[in-house]
Amino acid sequence: VRAQLAAALRLATVVAVALGGLPLLFAFAPALARFRLFGVALPWLLLGVVADPLLFVIGAAYVHLAERNEQEFTDLIERRDR
Repeated sequence: VRAQLAAALRLATVVAVALGGLPLLFAFAPALARFRLFGVALPWLLLGVVADPLLFVIGAAYVHLAERNEQEFTDLIERRDR
C-alpha cells in the first residue's frame, strides 16, 4: 500500500508542477502568454494539445508502476509460502 501511495504522490506532483506551473510561467513571462502559434495563443495550445498526451503518459506510467508493485507483492507472498 505504501508503494502505491508513493507512486501516486510522485506522479500527482509531476502533474501539479507541469499543469499547475503553467499559470505561473505565463504570469512571470507575459510575452509567452501573448505568443501565437498557428493563430492560437500558446496557453490554449499547451492546455488543449499538450495536456491530454501528458495526462495519458502519466496514467500509463501509474498503471505500469501499480502492476509492478502488485507483481513484487505477489512474488513476496509466494516466496513466503515455500
